[in-house]
Amino acid sequence: MKKHLFILSIFLALALMLGGCVASPKPQPINLSVIIPDGNATVESSGVETINKSMAIENDQLGFKACRVFEDTAYMAIKTIGGWGKSGDDVWFDLQLIRKRGIKKLKIYLLSGGGSPYDGLSVSDELRLLKKDGVFIEIHGRGIIASAAVPIYLSASKGGRIASKNTTFLLHPAKIEKGGYFSENLKDLQSQAKMIKMLNDSYVSIVAENSNLSRETVTDMIEKDTWVTAEQALEYGFVDEIR
Repeated sequence: MKKHLFILSIFLALALMLGGCVASPKPQPINLSVIIPDGNATVESSGVETINKSMAIENDQLGFKACRVFEDTAYMAIKTIGGWGKSGDDVWFDLQLIRKRGIKKLKIYLLSGGGSPYDGLSVSDELRLLKKDGVFIEIHGRGIIASAAVPIYLSASKGGRIASKNTTFLLHPAKIEKGGYFSENLKDLQSQAKMIKMLNDSYVSIVAENSNLSRETVTDMIEKDTWVTAEQALEYGFVDEIR
């Protein structure tokens, strides 16, 4: 009996060796790290030899506040300017990314009743500077383009100012909105009047430089709160194309 048990144990040992039934090695940990430089997510690994390459995940939208990118064109929509709407710093941030990524065309959907005059002038300046960097800016006016939105619209590239046939423009002088309880003296009011005049002068300059109208004509228009149809805007040189 003992002899038979000894022989059986030898066969079992041989079977285990030939069948490869050995203890599995202890799993090795895999360390993964995600690196996001300038909008590209890179996944790197360490700890095992079988994972030895990085994987880059391109994401054109990463980092933009208001833009969307498709192929070689950036898209942006602007409605309320300043306040709860599109502020100059939001646009500045996106335009910096457009420059950095070498995007050469920007399309803007503009439907705006206006807003902060300083935000409007800021956005207008940013678009003007972007054109100098070789970016073609196409602005599509819809509905109403009023007040602070007018300088933005006029900042499009030559041939890029497009409006639908039902688009309406409004030119009017700068205004101050006040709220709450406070006191002001004559000096305060004079200072505010000076500020409004400076805003109006900047507004008139932008409109006159980007249209067929003289400074005198534009000044007269804003003092009267002038409404302009798409056809009139085409005649004045505000619009390049009506669709």
